[in-house]
Amino acid sequence: MEPVLLLCSIAGKKIEQQKIIQQLPEHRLKKIRLMKCEKDKLRCFYSWKLLEYGIQHYFGLNCADLQWNVDQHGKPYFQDAPQIQFNISHSG
Repeated sequence: MEPVLLLCSIAGKKIEQQKIIQQLPEHRLKKIRLMKCEKDKLRCFYSWKLLEYGIQHYFGLNCADLQWNVDQHGKPYFQDAPQIQFNISHSG
């Protein structure tokens, strides 16, 4: 499969805390809870939503059904789907 780049702008976007809690897995919520800047929280939220979309669209899989982990260098991966290689970047 050819590499795919998915982008999202957070300009003008706001998000309710309840919406975040309902739509993200616990490991992502922990990361967001540590963030102080609202824009960083938005970037983290939307980067995960883009990953979910990409995995559903290109692989027909649901992120909620995949086992998430990080390697010794902190790179995230899905244990049960090693064929899916991805990078989440949410810089400002």
